[in-house]
Amino acid sequence: MKHLLISILLLFISATLLSQESVVSGKVAGYDGNPLKKANVDLYRMSDPAKALASVEVGFDGSFKISTTEQGTLRLQVAGVDHLASNIPLLIEKPSKIGINVRLATYPFGKTIESAQIIGDFNDFSMAKPKAMAKQPDGTFTADFETEKSRFKYQIFNVFTPPRSINGTQSEDYEYDGGGDYQSVVTPKNGKVLIVFDPQKVPRSDVKEKVTFNGKGSVQEKFLAAYNGVMEVQQGAQKAAVEFQKSGKDMKTFHYDVSGPLKTLAEKLRKARNPFDRQLLLMQYLGISPIAKEGVDSSIVRQALTEIPAESGIWSVSPGLIISGTRLAGSSFDAETYMDGFTEKNRDRTLKSRILFDQMMTAKYGQKEEQYKKYYRKLVEGYGDTQYGQMAKQRMTMETAITLGKTVPEFKLASLEDAQSTISNDLLKGKITMLDFWAVWCGPCIGEMESMHKAYERFKGKTFQIISFSFDPKPEDVVKFREKKWKMPWLHAFIEKGFESDLAKRFEVIGIPKPILVDGEGKILAMENELRGEELERTLEKFLGK
Repeated sequence: MKHLLISILLLFISATLLSQESVVSGKVAGYDGNPLKKANVDLYRMSDPAKALASVEVGFDGSFKISTTEQGTLRLQVAGVDHLASNIPLLIEKPSKIGINVRLATYPFGKTIESAQIIGDFNDFSMAKPKAMAKQPDGTFTADFETEKSRFKYQIFNVFTPPRSINGTQSEDYEYDGGGDYQSVVTPKNGKVLIVFDPQKVPRSDVKEKVTFNGKGSVQEKFLAAYNGVMEVQQGAQKAAVEFQKSGKDMKTFHYDVSGPLKTLAEKLRKARNPFDRQLLLMQYLGISPIAKEGVDSSIVRQALTEIPAESGIWSVSPGLIISGTRLAGSSFDAETYMDGFTEKNRDRTLKSRILFDQMMTAKYGQKEEQYKKYYRKLVEGYGDTQYGQMAKQRMTMETAITLGKTVPEFKLASLEDAQSTISNDLLKGKITMLDFWAVWCGPCIGEMESMHKAYERFKGKTFQIISFSFDPKPEDVVKFREKKWKMPWLHAFIEKGFESDLAKRFEVIGIPKPILVDGEGKILAMENELRGEELERTLEKFLGK
């Protein structure tokens, strides 16, 4: 009888757990509608792209089934050999059964491929140190290796833009790399292997990715359409910004007009009555609003913060929705009280840790010491296992080291212009110095170039200097950058390992640009926004005069 009761209890527990699961199933096909050589499906939290919640290999007929007990906004990553991975947002508010069919698109190869690189187990698949392949008269690319391994794994790299690692055209088998692409596997002979990449063998097609859900007008179909609407505008703005920057124009004059989409969403909101439809429209409004320089209706932003429940998985689409939303809601909106309540109710720990981190850093830059301590304590004690909790523990302390009135840590680096010279605290003596943490790949850093050059030209004869610390992959990146428009005629140093360096941690560098103004003793006089844009010269006037 006792064993019977235990069995019944176990069955009950199993049934309960199963009832809490959401199951996503369907079919995956290539651009031609046929099953792929190999395909995989992964589920991620949208707010945590680093660790898959579940992973499955697709069957020979293209079918798959994957399950999870997680709720919120999840990302379904569908990958296949010779194809570009698809990333599909799913909104799961309760245990659900979701049917989906995905047709993948091929990689965006150009008509011709002029060069190719290779990475593999010979260099730990390092994209920072790829090996160039030799172009042959027949248009193929080759690379030969000596190896003691019985299986040689490799990927082709940098054959289209943006660069990524993909499987080769010479493969006996494929291994999934977990990130949406595949490694090609070949068998060496007598300790040697010759890899041939043939551009004529790569599938090319204009057929676009296609995602369909079972059930017309389903929650998932509506959510995907709303999400894609936001992404279309955001990607359009990013592309326009890149083109504008390439043209050499001043990024401060860049403007991407989103008044049309915002007006359309506002009109739809006036007519919408279904609560879920309204929430999706409000999500889109929040997603597009940060791009606009003007024309954002703060009353609609407040509607979004009110109508989308704090518990809703919609917020997990992006931390930016809630963070920028509270900043655009108007001066009368009590953002701190709202965010405190939000983090109590929302279920996404990764999202909440990101919000707490943002609140902590905002308090730090605003010199609000008690608020900073409050959020630091919440983050470290309640979310110490998350990415942002770990970052706070590793880079910050309860008593922040980088703040007004404190002395900057010791530093000693080789000068970028003269390896025999040293960039250290000794250079601070007798001068007002701006320590500038930056990188050539950092758009906002480049946006500060004009104001920095103007300030330097104006104040350089008044015991003022700038020391720029580069977070670039290699010193040569800085050299090439300075050969063009912005000469940066001041002191330079390169930070090995960038954000992971000890110096970055001691200076509490979480993001760049990060400017810090110090006096001759290294005491911090001003930071962050006080030293950016037009504020830079105004701040320098306080300490150097007009």
